[in-house]
Amino acid sequence: MTPKQRDACVLILGNGFSMGFGFPGPGQLWEDCLKPPSGPVRAWKGVFEEALNKYPLSYFRENNKTDIELLLSTWHSYVAGRELEDPGLHYSESGRGGYLAYLNNLQGNLLQYSKNAIHHHNFQDFGTWLADRLRTTAIRFLTFNYDLVLEWVINCWIRRNIVYLGAHQNADALVIRKLHGSVHWLRASERRNDLGKDLWSDGQGFIYCYDLDYSYIPYIKSSIEPF
Repeated sequence: MTPKQRDACVLILGNGFSMGFGFPGPGQLWEDCLKPPSGPVRAWKGVFEEALNKYPLSYFRENNKTDIELLLSTWHSYVAGRELEDPGLHYSESGRGGYLAYLNNLQGNLLQYSKNAIHHHNFQDFGTWLADRLRTTAIRFLTFNYDLVLEWVINCWIRRNIVYLGAHQNADALVIRKLHGSVHWLRASERRNDLGKDLWSDGQGFIYCYDLDYSYIPYIKSSIEPF
């Protein structure tokens, strides 16, 4: 059968999928993200520690609110409002510095859990199941997760290209729609020399691998447009 003739299936993935590969639940991830960053993102440590005692993170901690999605939405709106009100504010005054530090901390944790997932017993089981199912079914993925577990499974067991957005000419590629974005790409409006060579540009911005260790990022060498 050709790919167009195969049965089609859309898998909708949430946090429970990643927890099946050793990821923590929302409560533990919240606690992880309150610890000052280390490793590749330790440069943000001072800014992050300062953000712990400022709104909105201080408000969430004092009122025992542990919803990371709500925190990110509130924080982003808060920063945008302050910068709109006073465009001359420094990034630390508007809260943007703390917001970016928290994002770096979240990204670092999720990348580490993604790498650890390779050694989980479900990793091979799911990879084997997916490879077998793809022989008869055209599978598409719709995921709310930021992490790279799905990409790692495809990279290790399926060895097909990945398409994140838009049409694709390669009928054999696997489609992943990451509705909340991903931890391994960063779009910047200006060239970021601190992140190395830009991987791709669409004329409106530059795309970078967000983690400085390129060696384990799936498909980093394939020049796939990382939407």
